[in-house]
Amino acid sequence: MIKLLTLSNFCSNRNFRCNVIDILCSDKGIFFSSAAHKICEIYNDMESNVNEYLATAPKVRIYPLNQEDLNSLINRDKLGCGTLSCGHDLPVWINDPEKAKYRIMVLSQDPRRNKKEMGSMEIGISSPFGLHSIYWRSNKQTGMIHQMAQCVIDRYGEDVCFYYTDILKLRKMDSRDMDDKNMNTYKDILAKEIKLFNPTIVLLLGKEAKKAYYSMTCLCKVQTIELPHPNARIINGKWGNYSSTCDTEWKKKIISDEIEDYLK
Repeated sequence: MIKLLTLSNFCSNRNFRCNVIDILCSDKGIFFSSAAHKICEIYNDMESNVNEYLATAPKVRIYPLNQEDLNSLINRDKLGCGTLSCGHDLPVWINDPEKAKYRIMVLSQDPRRNKKEMGSMEIGISSPFGLHSIYWRSNKQTGMIHQMAQCVIDRYGEDVCFYYTDILKLRKMDSRDMDDKNMNTYKDILAKEIKLFNPTIVLLLGKEAKKAYYSMTCLCKVQTIELPHPNARIINGKWGNYSSTCDTEWKKKIISDEIEDYLK
């Protein structure tokens, strides 16, 4: 039986949330400014149902939006989406960033989607690692990043805030390309997120997140921690002599211990 990990203070600061939505929904963002109301509705739903376990569909982590929604949300011509289905992960945070003493930004790679989970959807909106879903953050493998954060939160309480976001803000379904065409747009959005959140530590997950972060010209001068992506199959490297499928607890402890070393 899966152990369910409940959350409190999930995306709960409404003023901060509005600022995040303003970054995403602008002329230089991913969404049209007119999409702000729809994005706000999704955030409200995420917050309200963050601890709801849906027994009938426990693996649902994507908000299914149709063709009409896609056309009204995203400037497909600007971003070159064409007619392909795509995914986006909304940034999410745990605890209040305006009250926390320590602010940890977790920067991952992309909102990758596949045909199986997208089905007939035109756009699937979720959160990094499906953190708004109690099923996915309780899952041994996919939930490892949140479980790492929870170890730190258990010790520091509301003095620490975690903010999760992707470097790639949009990804075509089943695509393995890094979308270099729109990378400057994505970096501009990330720069605004960094300015808003003002992180104490930036946790870089995967080589693409690391590459994109260090190529930006307006970085905040904060400590970075570089780690392989949680799903990376690395035998002799940062994770040591383990495969990613059998060392979840060990990796979780490595990350949380490394973060706490910088918070002491």
